[in-house]
Amino acid sequence: MMKKRVVTTIEKSSAECSQWLQKVNDVQNKRMTPAQREQIQERVEMSRRREESRRKVKAVKSHNARSCALMSEGLKQMTASSAPSHYLAVQTRWSAAQEASDRRQLQQLEEVDHAVQQRSVAEVYDESESDEEGMAEAAQLVGAANVLDMARQGASAAPNDEFMSLLRQLEREPNDDEEMMAKFALYETYSQQVEKVRERLFAFYEDSRLTLPQAVAQDMERQLKRIDRAEAMGIPDDAREWFVYHMMKQAGKNNKAMAAILEDFEKKLEFLAKSEQEECPICLEAFSEELPAETLGCCHRVCKDCWAHWSSVMHGNPFCPLCRNEEFIQAVASRAQGA
Repeated sequence: MMKKRVVTTIEKSSAECSQWLQKVNDVQNKRMTPAQREQIQERVEMSRRREESRRKVKAVKSHNARSCALMSEGLKQMTASSAPSHYLAVQTRWSAAQEASDRRQLQQLEEVDHAVQQRSVAEVYDESESDEEGMAEAAQLVGAANVLDMARQGASAAPNDEFMSLLRQLEREPNDDEEMMAKFALYETYSQQVEKVRERLFAFYEDSRLTLPQAVAQDMERQLKRIDRAEAMGIPDDAREWFVYHMMKQAGKNNKAMAAILEDFEKKLEFLAKSEQEECPICLEAFSEELPAETLGCCHRVCKDCWAHWSSVMHGNPFCPLCRNEEFIQAVASRAQGA
């Protein structure tokens, strides 16, 4: 799941906090006009919405990568199976892993919504271990021997030779009912997951479209239209192989195409979010290598130095200075007067 935690910062002394409070109080109440405050709030809100969309896109992208990896692993295990009962066992493990991945994705999406809506103690956002944990969980449930190998399959930008080779076991319709049921269930569940990814991808685009620059929105629309082309949805009319082979092959291609779009969309949203909010809304200093930004759970950004001071002032229980802006300004003013 996504990580949200209060990052340990160097505690500031009382003298340092008093000096910081005087500086921020001066910036907020003397140097910043109402028009400047409104302009900053508009930029910050636009950046927040784009960061929110980016996190949701990343959650779906990570699930999509796990689905790709799980499909390759499931086919690999079926290739090595020698008895009908083995096929069903593989399909059962694979379904359990897919369902767990889907639950993880839904939980991540819900956590983004919750983090944006909450207005209590703010937390620094950290997603560094999320993908590794998700892939490890999927690998364990499916019974994979090598997590790194599964991750490599999920990260592939297009159906590779190994995947296409594994698919060939589906060219012939099985004579055994249990084998047929297991392989058809593999295809059916996988195709459902691909369709879910498609629906969420289109929904994210619609939700984000009005916040995107026109050129970016048009490029996204062109990419999405390619997914719905007729040749991307059907199977050959003169196919001699089992129809599951062609449907799985097409689902794999579509899934990989959507993975590339999700990756591109995430990068664009991340760039736009950062470029929209170029300065800390507390001290009004520009973010830089010397003054790096912290992204909070609510998707707002402040500089690391201000967050460290604010955390010390609030004795480790800071709230977002933007979600509760009026309360923040009042708190800074009252503490600056008493400093």
